[in-house]
Amino acid sequence: MLGRLKSLLWVAALGATAAVAFWSFLRSGSSPETPPAVGAALTVAKETGEAKLVETFAPSALLAPPADSAQQADLTELRRLCGRPWVAEFGPECLAALEHRYGNTIPDRWEKWVFKWRPVMLGEPVTWAEIFARPDADLSAVMEAVERPECLVPEGRLRIDLRRRCAADEMARLAILRRECVVSLRRYERPKNRQARWDIEQIEVDHAEDQQEYYRRMAHRSERWFGGMWRLAKCRALPEGALAAIGPFIAEHHGRDFDPRLLRMMEAAARLGSDWALSSVLRFEPTFAGKPLMLPVGNAGIEDVRESRPVLAELLRMRRAEGVERTKHAIAAYMLGASLGV
Repeated sequence: MLGRLKSLLWVAALGATAAVAFWSFLRSGSSPETPPAVGAALTVAKETGEAKLVETFAPSALLAPPADSAQQADLTELRRLCGRPWVAEFGPECLAALEHRYGNTIPDRWEKWVFKWRPVMLGEPVTWAEIFARPDADLSAVMEAVERPECLVPEGRLRIDLRRRCAADEMARLAILRRECVVSLRRYERPKNRQARWDIEQIEVDHAEDQQEYYRRMAHRSERWFGGMWRLAKCRALPEGALAAIGPFIAEHHGRDFDPRLLRMMEAAARLGSDWALSSVLRFEPTFAGKPLMLPVGNAGIEDVRESRPVLAELLRMRRAEGVERTKHAIAAYMLGASLGV
């Protein structure tokens, strides 16, 4: 039955490929020029030796949605309770307000070249409140799991049947927590670093073209900073050992922001069937600059899930394909998911 359904879907996929390709072509038109505000900010930053930081932070403000009156009112209340976000010294009432506002948001880091956690294909995303809810319990579960040989799935294979036994979801939560806290503690723990970054972002805010744009950028910056500093407070309170080496997973170092080794725990969780982890690593190409990067899966790994998770099998085939073949697998995965109700 599944074989016949898949054959029919492949025929439909071929018919849809041309439309998808044309739509992709329309979306891939000439990229917009760098807005004048960003150019001016980069010019000032290069003169002060801070170009790299502005390139990291400034473009994000231009992509922010307009700040509505409700958002402005919420931010006004946060400023009253918490003061200046870059100071990052929050009292109980402030922390409660921050928890209420940001706890149910979804991890999705915005910096250039930084791994994004937001799932787009499988399952429901985890929230920051869930990430920080039980770090000690998650740490304990993962430490127990890595002591079991079957929980360390060989490269190229998948064992989604071990999801619960091997604490795959706990492993994914801990991986997101470790990645967030390594970056936050390295960048923001020292007050002078926070002050410097806040001042650099002010360059972008000050180059707004009009008053409305100025307040929009101000709101966007405050929104990100209050959320980021709330997570910093959570990271400061982590149980001992949360960022240390666990089994085969290296200790989280403070050298580079983007290091594929820091993502191996997420990859391990994906091999064990965590939908959060699978959806996140599937966003990454399996190789980067010709070198293995995230979740390489061969024919044997696809066979591991072909019967139990046919949509996932198509997504894995999609990652290995190119051109029209990749589009065909993407459409087949989408249509299989719709047909099977997953």
